[in-house]
Amino acid sequence: MSATSDPHRRGPAPWHPLAPERPTPGPSLYRDGCYLVSEAGECATWAVCDRGRWGVVYECNGDQVLSSWVREEDIPLHVLAEALPESAR
Repeated sequence: MSATSDPHRRGPAPWHPLAPERPTPGPSLYRDGCYLVSEAGECATWAVCDRGRWGVVYECNGDQVLSSWVREEDIPLHVLAEALPESAR
């Protein structure tokens, strides 16, 4: 009996679109770059767009303290508006 006809063999796992090993989506609507979300004193929060992926970086006294990739929906609207190219505004 071949492995492909084995009724006890598990099928392929479903594709997970957010898995880091998967290809990233096509061209982004937004320009790559760093955009200020907020700042107070020596601390700042930045949104970073990199080839259509968004990240958030928290910085204190010039040191990156925390960073994470996030969903586009987690980025404030004023940042998304700033990241639009001139032709889309």
